[in-house]
Amino acid sequence: PILARRYGYDYADNVLKGLAKAMAKQIPEQNLMGRVGESAFALLLPEGSIAQCRDLAERLHATLDPLEFSYDLSGEVFTAGVCTGYATYPKDMDSLGDMRPGEKAGKPSSDQARQLLARARKAALVGKEHGRAFAFGQILEQGGSVVEVKPPHRVLLSLGQDLGVREGQRFLVWGQEQQGSQAASKAEVSILEVLSDRSLAEVLQWGADQTPLSKGDAVTLLQ
Repeated sequence: PILARRYGYDYADNVLKGLAKAMAKQIPEQNLMGRVGESAFALLLPEGSIAQCRDLAERLHATLDPLEFSYDLSGEVFTAGVCTGYATYPKDMDSLGDMRPGEKAGKPSSDQARQLLARARKAALVGKEHGRAFAFGQILEQGGSVVEVKPPHRVLLSLGQDLGVREGQRFLVWGQEQQGSQAASKAEVSILEVLSDRSLAEVLQWGADQTPLSKGDAVTLLQ
């Protein structure tokens, strides 16, 4: 992590401990929290509803993201910055066909847990780009982006099989300052080919301004 490279691992660990303490104050006693990576924490809400997961994720993001830390040797004050995402069981498994009839009981719980954690991580990474807590189920509809522009009229999107993308689905492409109304979108695109974590799309219709597409443009599912 950047903190460890800049201030040393001991100091970075102290920052993580501070974040963990602040996090623990927001979590109901019946839920579980653990460190699952160099700078990542996971929370398990065994009886939590989708609404409770959303509320907790939003509350944690609002609480942790602005927390300030100081480095005494230089007097620097900074915020650690957090990204927050969540996935729910079995909704975020069923939606992608992971839980086939007759397979639920037989699939090892450890495999299901790893899969669910991976989806929560993906939601957190998308949430980092958007500056808020993000749900795995939101990514397909609201969390896509243009990864690469391929002339003359094709783009590579950050959405793939791991999110349930299908050939023929249509999306709107927005400039980062545009998102809000269909009339302001840059273009409408259709999925031509779906890869594991990417998809190739072709422009069907340009927006009124004929603005070129750019890497980083936001992508939303056209309902």
